[in-house]
Amino acid sequence: MMDFVASLPPEVTEEIFSYLSVRDLMVCEAVCRGWRLAAKNLRLWKKQEDKFEKWLLPNSMCDIIPGSFHDTSHSLAALLPEDDSQFNRLKFFLCQRNFLKHNWSHGIYTKNTLRVKDFFQYIEIDVFYPSKSPYDCQFYPFVGLFKDDSYAFLLMRLDDKPKIVGTLCTIESRHSIDRICVMRDCLVWFSGLEVKYFSLTVDFDKSEVCSLGNFEVEDEDCVRMLTMDSCSIVAAVCSTARVWCKKTLSLRFDIDPDPHEFNELEIHLTNCWLYDGYLILVYHSILKFYNIQNDIPILENQFCVSGCIDHIHCNNGTVFLRYFDQGFKVIEVRNKKTLSIKFSRSSKHELLYYLTHEAGNEYISFGNFHTRKIELRKISKSEYYNLTNFNDAPNYVFDSIALIRGKRSLEVWDWRERTNLYNVDSMDMHNALIVHVSTARVVIVGSFCEFQIYSFS
Repeated sequence: MMDFVASLPPEVTEEIFSYLSVRDLMVCEAVCRGWRLAAKNLRLWKKQEDKFEKWLLPNSMCDIIPGSFHDTSHSLAALLPEDDSQFNRLKFFLCQRNFLKHNWSHGIYTKNTLRVKDFFQYIEIDVFYPSKSPYDCQFYPFVGLFKDDSYAFLLMRLDDKPKIVGTLCTIESRHSIDRICVMRDCLVWFSGLEVKYFSLTVDFDKSEVCSLGNFEVEDEDCVRMLTMDSCSIVAAVCSTARVWCKKTLSLRFDIDPDPHEFNELEIHLTNCWLYDGYLILVYHSILKFYNIQNDIPILENQFCVSGCIDHIHCNNGTVFLRYFDQGFKVIEVRNKKTLSIKFSRSSKHELLYYLTHEAGNEYISFGNFHTRKIELRKISKSEYYNLTNFNDAPNYVFDSIALIRGKRSLEVWDWRERTNLYNVDSMDMHNALIVHVSTARVVIVGSFCEFQIYSFS
């Protein structure tokens, strides 16, 4: 049988390989040396990136965090080339994902305990990570009360040896910091009505906290919202959403509603979501979809529901929302492009929904406080799974892998198989807080104000 890769010109082989899937390209690499060189062509992989959510991919080798395992069989270092120009970010993303899923499925992890000197109390503040990818969750910021009654805003690095890298600032009270958002190269937060920024791309000692700007509103107790993607930072207060360029930190534009379009109740923002250049703003019962990839925001779509929206989530092709309508809790799943309803459910009982991380386009998860059960349903079919009794919201990590807070331990489940795979350590979960979950790490604050960090990378 003729080896066409060895016989044909490289440009012809490249054209043939361009019709292959990512899975097929990886199979071709294992055939022989000639096929491996042909399938490793970065131009082929660049074309494949359009089929994935590119903003979740690592930008360079600098984004990759060190692994926690001393055994090289558990290391991804073999996938990294000698120089950045040969770095295949899509292949690394897929291999890393499979590597992490294997470790989660088989209970392969390391544990580190971190104690902060004179730390007295952990202060709960909402920390939002737009992405759960390991390189987007390298840092964990938190507020703590110390034994001398002082408060501080600190930054923890989650690498092979977790540590406190420094204090971002000292604060007057536990309410001085509100809403924190972290993604890869920076973190932003509200200090009162001021938006603060800190770069994570340089050493801690060389970076400084800076101000992006203030919101001037009469109601200082109004809801504050923060989000970001790979290009933009968005902050919203009352009826105004403000967008900054993530690279230059310059203010790109404000988005304000037309007061003639809304009544007094609807004109205030209740939620926002940014996903790969598309910003969704929620005004009570109205959703507006803006394309913010250009110099001015472009309103591309909008629709209205019959109740007050209190939660929204969006991924590559789907919009998930929950709203209250005449005593009923309603959950809708809509096509992001056409806004047609793919799935709907209502209940008079307390009903929460959660999303699987990787399978969010296919499955939706419900936490029903009436039955005390976690239930997963396939959006397009009647297929469903009852997972377990629950104490807290589940954390979906990969496909069918979920982390659930049990009474005496953290439970790792395969919900498709309805199986508790194993328990992560034993501890008194009654006084423990799960404060951070990514695809690579879990951070827990115990009853003695010490951090337990479980690493699967």
